[in-house]
Amino acid sequence: MSQYSDPRFGVAQTLPLNESGAINGTSASAVELGRLTVMGNVTLTDWNLRVKTGGTAAQASILIGYSLAGTGAFTAIGTAALGTNADSTIIDAALTETNLSAGDDIVYQKTAATSAAAHNVQPVVHYRERFVQA
Repeated sequence: MSQYSDPRFGVAQTLPLNESGAINGTSASAVELGRLTVMGNVTLTDWNLRVKTGGTAAQASILIGYSLAGTGAFTAIGTAALGTNADSTIIDAALTETNLSAGDDIVYQKTAATSAAAHNVQPVVHYRERFVQA
């Protein structure tokens, strides 16, 4: 019987989403900024929001969540509040630990709000691989 013996298994890893979202103007409803399909079973454990370009956003928040098998239905599991942020700020955001399966999407979106000056943000997700025996 073979065993899974990768020494990195179960170790916390970091995934900076390569898409960054521009936040400017007024949106009356939530706006999707990006998504990424996970290729294996993972547990999302935490996340940060990297503010690449700062600005002023009145009551804007960034939600992170998932879409099962990329079906389009969004379930929020974390939030990061924006305000007046300088360039290169890292926001320590809240997240409910969540298991995702291969083919699910990590999605992030902006809540309805007004941004007086453009922010450009990039989520950085922390996760662990999960071994699921077939």
